[in-house]
Amino acid sequence: MIFGGRSKMKLRDKIAFITGCGDGIGKAIALKFAEEGAKVIITYNKNKEGILRVERQIMEKGKGAFALQLDISSVESIESAINIAIEKFGRIDILVNNAGISIREDILETKEESWDQTMKVNLKGCFFCSQIAVRKMLSQREGKIINISSNAANKIRNHGFAYTLSKVGIDYLTKSFALTFAPYINVNAIAPGHTFTPMSLTTHDEEIRKRVEGEIPLHRINSPEDIAELAVFLASESARNITGEVIKVDGGDSLINKR
Repeated sequence: MIFGGRSKMKLRDKIAFITGCGDGIGKAIALKFAEEGAKVIITYNKNKEGILRVERQIMEKGKGAFALQLDISSVESIESAINIAIEKFGRIDILVNNAGISIREDILETKEESWDQTMKVNLKGCFFCSQIAVRKMLSQREGKIINISSNAANKIRNHGFAYTLSKVGIDYLTKSFALTFAPYINVNAIAPGHTFTPMSLTTHDEEIRKRVEGEIPLHRINSPEDIAELAVFLASESARNITGEVIKVDGGDSLINKR
């Protein structure tokens, strides 16, 4: 708080393109970015009702939001959505690759269809959104990319194998893009642990929630807002000298050596 005046908004007049904003982490990031002064392009695939609610929430606060449908598994759809955003706002300052799916199948249960869908949405989508956005950002000689990974990428486990492998790929992608496109573009990832989202079992099963909370050193499951706060920091000038990092937000869960 700045005494005697308004607190400074960290993302004032920035243009942010955020994938997967109908609920959960993407929704929280969109709302927080708008609160911090950014104009947000919020995208969805099937959850039109959810995205319209988010857009309405942002507009009611007097902030700028623009909803776009996006098939994150299609390069053509990604290119079209980013071009529309550029035409409307003139540039993209921040890209948040949040869209993702989690199919809970063990190694021997993983089906080809599940594998392909997981890799297309989680990894292919992240790569081509980043590639296409980088081309625009390089002409501006600046930009920020934030990828939503998972602390699952740091564990060897059988459960949700394709999902975990896709997040390992996102961590590698993050570091590769950070090195390749420095000094102009900062690329970082956030690796949440257990988080209350519609996709999470801990959101729907109280017994699982209590067990998980008991295993986390800080005894607390993330809220989507915990992730959004870090995303704001990484998108802001405060993080201008941070790149290539995968930052865990998991209450210390990854400190425990477990599968």
